[in-house]
Amino acid sequence: MITFGSGLVRARAVRTDVRERPIRGRFPHRSLADAFRALLFLPAVLVGCGPKIPCGPAGATQADAPVVIVTVPSEDGSTVVVEALVAAGSAYDPPGAEGLAALTAQSVASGADADRPPLEVQIGREWVSFTRICPAAEARACVDRFATALADPPFAEQAVSASRDRALEELTEGLPTDAGALGQVLVDDALYEGRPYGHPVQGRAGVLPLLDAAATRRFYEIHYTREGMIAGLAGAWDAGLHDALQQDLQPLVPRPAAGLVLPAPPPLRGRDLLVVDTGGPDAAFAVAAPLDVGRDDADWPALDLATQTFSARTQAGGHLLQSLRAARGLRDDVNASIEPGALPRRQHALELWITPAPAGSRPGVLKQALDQLGSFAGDGVSAEELDANRAWLLGRLAEEARDPRQRLARALEAEATGTPDLLDYLPKVLPGLTAAQMNTALHKHVDLANLVIVATGPDAAGLADRLAGEDLDLARTTVLPAQGLLR
Repeated sequence: MITFGSGLVRARAVRTDVRERPIRGRFPHRSLADAFRALLFLPAVLVGCGPKIPCGPAGATQADAPVVIVTVPSEDGSTVVVEALVAAGSAYDPPGAEGLAALTAQSVASGADADRPPLEVQIGREWVSFTRICPAAEARACVDRFATALADPPFAEQAVSASRDRALEELTEGLPTDAGALGQVLVDDALYEGRPYGHPVQGRAGVLPLLDAAATRRFYEIHYTREGMIAGLAGAWDAGLHDALQQDLQPLVPRPAAGLVLPAPPPLRGRDLLVVDTGGPDAAFAVAAPLDVGRDDADWPALDLATQTFSARTQAGGHLLQSLRAARGLRDDVNASIEPGALPRRQHALELWITPAPAGSRPGVLKQALDQLGSFAGDGVSAEELDANRAWLLGRLAEEARDPRQRLARALEAEATGTPDLLDYLPKVLPGLTAAQMNTALHKHVDLANLVIVATGPDAAGLADRLAGEDLDLARTTVLPAQGLLR
């Protein structure tokens, strides 16, 4: 199973320098030298051959060390969960080879297609995750096959071509008719144009045909290294299984992890609206407000709880969901997040999604959502509202902590990024969080004067005209067809 992650980010203040939020875990993020190395890599990608990039002396102790294995205790004795995180997401795509990271990850996973249970892969902006859930009775053989798939993938031309064809189909036929998924891609493009996050995780339709098995192998050799990977076990594991997994991953190249430079996105100037005609029956809206926080920031718990309070489907009902349903009787799917996608990232934004919106009420839905977001950020929340949503969030965190797969995923993320394990950290700080602290964090980080707004659905021109009369305080409006947009 292959899933793609996506997201958006922007520093709140206007920045013209190169900004890096350093990861304080095991993975260094080098700067201009790595950018130059990526440029050197491009010709080899396009022709599938060429001289190898010199990796320098292999004397770095960290690079020579074995892959770090994180273990999580669990009462579940029926299965073993094995997962690996690799610093090789779509942000590492060389310029002109957009989609190479995803194609490489898919090709690695496809080398294990005959295995059971299946090897699952998630592809994000900075990380790729490979996961397998093994029956405890078959744990050793199952984990061995998992490690072999990652440490010695075949990159058969036929399998790579099949993965490339699936990605092309998604870009040319799937995304253009999926209002919600297309909206996410368009938000990223609007915020990150010309930056590492500024293209679909799947790549670009005009570039993918140029990528072959040789290109994926080359990308693999650079990024799938001992230092660039961290693995973990949860469930019915033991010390022998830990050692076997570490030994099975030894064939990985002992090379330092590749660096990733994340330049500051271009500044937003007002509210930009992009309307795209998908031809489908439903519309979707996305509103993105830039944030300059990460998991290690003191305001992260307050902002995380704020998104739950604003729109999550809790027993008490989300702030926006209650308002929309009371005013219009709608059944929209409303979601908010400060960390889009399933995998960690260094850059974030407050995202609000409404999908699908019934065609006859689309303009009113967006107007009310923006008004409610402004009221929420400006007026804050009451203590009663905070208590109801905090209880729900703490219950959800406790449920995740009992799940070995979730427990391992969060432990791996914390180890890899040098940020707190959210399943340990949030339950400790949320009980003491006050409404005043949440409101202060909202006022400090959320700037609703500068937004990216994306609307996708049928009759884009008509929708844009109706939205123009809704007093949305728009700086610019662009209307585009979906076909050909992702080339």
